[in-house]
Parts: sequence; C-alpha cells; structure tokens
Amino acid sequence: MWAGESGQYWEGATQIPVALSVSFGYEDVNQWFDVAQGKTAGHIYSRNTNPTVAVLEEKVRDLETAQAATSFSSGMAAISNTLFALLSPGDRVVSSKDTAERIKSLSSFCHASASTWCSVKPTITKR
Repeated sequence: MWAGESGQYWEGATQIPVALSVSFGYEDVNQWFDVAQGKTAGHIYSRNTNPTVAVLEEKVRDLETAQAATSFSSGMAAISNTLFALLSPGDRVVSSKDTAERIKSLSSFCHASASTWCSVKPTITKR
C-alpha cells in the first residue's frame, strides 16, 4: 500500500519517516498564514496535522475509496468531532448508560460552553 508516498524522503529514508516535530517553521509570517488558512500545503502544529499523519490519512482514503479521510489522537476526539459535525442547536443525544458515562465530559463541555446547544441523556432502566 503505497498511497500517500511519493518522491524522496528525508535523509534518504526508504519509508515515510515519523515526524517528531511539534511545530513547523516558515520563511515569514505570510507563508505561515497561507498554510494556516489552507491556501498552501503544509503543517503548523502536530496536534492538528503532520507529515506522518497526512500519509496515514491518504492511505485510509485510498483503501476506502473515499473522497477524504481524517484521523484522531483519541476516541474522545473522534466522538466529539463526529457529534459536533452532525448535531444542530437543540438536538439531543440519547445513549446507553455505559456510553453516557464515557462521554460525560462531552456533556459537561456542551453545558459549559458559551452557547449550550446539546445535551446527553442516558437511557436508564430501573428494575
């Protein structure tokens, strides 16, 4: 699976090197700003994107024959991004008690934000 891999790699590596850098430098603030706005390809901060993750996402995109792919550093990041992308103001999330316990922090975030727009309500069956 060679998707996302092209050209020569740093220092003659034969596989994509793992990017350990947290931040990436640019010649001037205008170049940085173009990358930050997505006008120019590049990376700003590794928590958002980095060369290693970009290759992973391209491989997943190719394997799934999708238009795009994204990855997350944790399950909670994937859950919150998915919910925030799909929910609208006033929507309610209803889930099992077990799931609701795991996303309690998400519910706290929703209620603590400047505009409360979601609520997480567990289904609880008392017997």
